[in-house]
Amino acid sequence: MNKSSIALTLATLTLASGAFAAKQKSEPVVMTVGKEKVTLSEFEYLFKKNNEQQAATTSLDEYIDMFVNYKLKVVAAKDAGLDTVTSYLADMNKYTRELARPYLRDAAVDDSLVNVAYAHTLEMVNVDHILIPTTTNPTKRSEQRALADSVHRALLNGADFGELALKYSLDKASASRGGHVGYIVGGLWPYTFEDLAFTTPVGEISPVKESAYGYHIVRVVDRKPNPGTVKTRHILKSTTDMDEEGVARQRQVIDSILSVVKGGADFATVARMTTDEPQGRQSGGDLPWFSNGQMVSEFNDAAFAMKPGEISEPVKTRFGWHIILCEDRKGVAPLDSVKTKFAEAIRNDERSRLAIRRTVENWKASAGVKRYPAAAAEVAAVIEKEGTMSPAAVESIKGMNAVAASVGAKNITIAEVAAHLRPDGNLDAPTATEIFNGMIASKIDEEATNQYIESLPANHPDYRNLLNEYRDGMLLYEISNAEVWERANTDSIGLQNYYLAHIDEYTWDRPHYKGYVIAATTDSLATEALSYLASANGAANALTPASVRKRFGNDVKIERVLAAKGDNAVVDHLCFGAAKPSVKGRWQAYRTYAGKVIDSPEDARDVKGQVSLGYQQQLEAQWLQSLHKRYKVKVDRKALHKAFPQQ
Repeated sequence: MNKSSIALTLATLTLASGAFAAKQKSEPVVMTVGKEKVTLSEFEYLFKKNNEQQAATTSLDEYIDMFVNYKLKVVAAKDAGLDTVTSYLADMNKYTRELARPYLRDAAVDDSLVNVAYAHTLEMVNVDHILIPTTTNPTKRSEQRALADSVHRALLNGADFGELALKYSLDKASASRGGHVGYIVGGLWPYTFEDLAFTTPVGEISPVKESAYGYHIVRVVDRKPNPGTVKTRHILKSTTDMDEEGVARQRQVIDSILSVVKGGADFATVARMTTDEPQGRQSGGDLPWFSNGQMVSEFNDAAFAMKPGEISEPVKTRFGWHIILCEDRKGVAPLDSVKTKFAEAIRNDERSRLAIRRTVENWKASAGVKRYPAAAAEVAAVIEKEGTMSPAAVESIKGMNAVAASVGAKNITIAEVAAHLRPDGNLDAPTATEIFNGMIASKIDEEATNQYIESLPANHPDYRNLLNEYRDGMLLYEISNAEVWERANTDSIGLQNYYLAHIDEYTWDRPHYKGYVIAATTDSLATEALSYLASANGAANALTPASVRKRFGNDVKIERVLAAKGDNAVVDHLCFGAAKPSVKGRWQAYRTYAGKVIDSPEDARDVKGQVSLGYQQQLEAQWLQSLHKRYKVKVDRKALHKAFPQQ
């Protein structure tokens, strides 16, 4: 059992607590456990959730007793200071942010992004593209941005797009064609590039826009409606690495094949017999549905010019000669059928930040953000004096307590912004200052995000309840592990005493062999190993797997065994008179050592699993008994029965 699993399995026994006491004051309190107060609304949520999750409905009085016991443990965990332990606080911070993630997204932005993404699928845009590379090095990144801006200005002033693409573009496939990409369909490209392509008017140059791939500049040549998707089969006669004579021969072959399929022969059968595409020989030339622009242009244009059932004339691509059978056509799928797919794509690319960005900006607007230029100027002066982000500059900046900005009532000091600042002698003063100002902006966003997350419990009951499931579940795990589980596993004296006190409860219906079993690759090695152990006279260090492996390598192994008659074929043969089993694998010979057959357990170790479970139950009962004595519990059962009649 681990922390996260107990947080979920015990979710039905959690409640909102301290941080929301102000909101709860007006609600009726139906239970007090120690200093913890439980309101009717909290209890109602958890009681209903418990019955929804259980196969058999729990009665109200049964659940009240379960709930009280759970709360006693959580209260004890808090009194023990487990909610102040560093590891607990780190886990809670992680879970808090993970659970808040869906609430950080602005639903209106998400819906808008889905609609925009779908709108892109309704058109095809013919584009040219230049991609200027970027880097994580701040100085070089600034230089690359300057280059991108310079190329952009040149294009706006009439420079040749193809020449600049060939000279500067990282997109070599299009650069070799003068930057020409061709027609693209939405939903298949990196978002930044796609967005530029679909938002730039025909004949115009897009602004420069950065993505993880670099700086993009797009020119839109044309746009037209998206014809949808097409389903085809094809037959290929390859011309790769052939001279003109070879290409001509393949054309003659493809013409012959064309006459066969147009004469009524089954296309798939002919494809299996004649195509040069290895996969096509298996599939009969079958291709998946594809959108306009996904195939090489010659094949693509031919396929989308056909009607279902038509067979093309030979089509030449860089791969060879093709015959295409159009099997079916479909228009663009309706929005409802692809909405989920688009939403998932948005959550997993750079658009994901846009919905979160809107939420953070809204919070900043409502809370109020102030920046203090004097503090930023003080930092700039230090950097200017050093000429770079030197170690001395970093040390000086980290010592500044001037307020750089505020979000609501929370001030952000220069020192807080600089907490993770590192020296970098490669930065000139203007670049270093720009980077630090960006760090201030990021810190403002971070603080706004934190404040928004802190506000969630008061405004979103589902989030509050889920967060508390994790919070109290982790506390329960830690306190239960210390008081019950770990003790039951490690307290050998306690386990033995429990076993002796309940010895009549632990019986077997079959005899067991208790001892060691030696396995070897040959009969002679098994005998030699037995002699070795006998000569060691039962020395504990000789009975370890490591000792046996050191003496015999990987050809002998030894295991401690407790096996009932009928449970293990080898043990049945060695100890209970059964026939020798047919053994597969490398272990061909077996011997017993220092063992005996017993009819009932001799000590707690022989039934450790059962004894440990019983001992846990005893420790649990004793612990709860002490908690009931330690903490005062008050339950308004009358109010609960009134709220949940016939439960």
